[in-house]
Amino acid sequence: MTPRDRAATVTKPVLAAWRLFTREGRSVAVLALGSLWLGQHYHWNEMRVLGLVCLLALVVGLVTVLWPRRARADLTLHPAKVVVGNPAGVKLELRARYLPLAHPVIEVPLGRRSTVTRLGLVPPGRSASEELEVPTDRRGVHRVGPVTHLAGDVLGLFRRRRLCSDPKDLFVRPVTVALPTLTPGVVVDLEGVPSDQLSASDLAFHALREYVPGDDLRHVHWRSSAKQSSSGSSLLVRQYQETRRSDATVIVDSDERSYTTRADFELAVSVAASLALRAAYDDFEVAFACGDTYTVTTRGEQLLDTSCRFASRAEELDLPHRVLKVANAAGGTSFVAVVTGGRRDAGPVSTALAAFPADAHRLVVMATAGADSGIQAHGGLLAAVLGDLKDLPTLLWRLR
Repeated sequence: MTPRDRAATVTKPVLAAWRLFTREGRSVAVLALGSLWLGQHYHWNEMRVLGLVCLLALVVGLVTVLWPRRARADLTLHPAKVVVGNPAGVKLELRARYLPLAHPVIEVPLGRRSTVTRLGLVPPGRSASEELEVPTDRRGVHRVGPVTHLAGDVLGLFRRRRLCSDPKDLFVRPVTVALPTLTPGVVVDLEGVPSDQLSASDLAFHALREYVPGDDLRHVHWRSSAKQSSSGSSLLVRQYQETRRSDATVIVDSDERSYTTRADFELAVSVAASLALRAAYDDFEVAFACGDTYTVTTRGEQLLDTSCRFASRAEELDLPHRVLKVANAAGGTSFVAVVTGGRRDAGPVSTALAAFPADAHRLVVMATAGADSGIQAHGGLLAAVLGDLKDLPTLLWRLR
């Protein structure tokens, strides 16, 4: 063991003990030491008595704080997922195990702030509960908890923090708007759904038809053909319906320099979440990306949860390169939307969208809160300028 390790072994418990003292406790400790020294050095009995009283208070307070009082807390969110601005609460339930808890002081982190509450007497084996309100004014994943039991003495000389619960995550989702069905092209896929387009080879059986020269003999239905042979009919061949699936890609610009205000970025997230949710309702497989956050799913709930984690920052990788990166990861897609802010030049974004398939439906939305909604031409691409989320369905209809 090195000298540094020996020093750490000694100083670590000393620092831990020192942290138990409150500001008042440290003052009383200094007063006790000073009084005892003065009384001993100058034979001052009053100082000795004062020092002993302070020392006794410190000992009693320390024993009170270190006395084992086991407590277990449970947090129940209601609801666990909420739209930004809607009310959300958490039920705190504190249970005493072996010894009673006399008016315990509890600290609960609620997202960006914490609250301290004092409960009533909790007998052994019983529990006490408290309803708390969680702020939902900002989108994101808000950590609720862990619950901390602030154990202290009567005089407030010591305070010990004991964690007595696990944290919970409250998903505050962006505001979304209902959109009309997306109508881009579709791509053939082995695990898709039957379409109205007939095919000579696929998985979804449609009907039997007469054989024509050039048909693959592997698709001849020999049993039905044998039944028809007595009437002199030709061979019967299986006919199929094409199975198809649509893929969608929705990208949010995470570079904070693309947005004038935070409200612009929040509007962009709401637009992207609305588009991704509509695509999921239309049975699209959706690639949803913002910065380093990326997911591919067909579930609307997962898309909304992912949007809670979107955050803006100063990006080293600019948006066109980010679009190219997502295009390489997403592969073939039939609908791609890029949502950015009003300070972004849509020209390079339009060029980067060429990395997606040529028949893919392309959409660029520039979110600028409070601006007049409309459509602008950028090169060969039309971009929607959106000032209010409620204008999104109308703009999409005009861009069809």
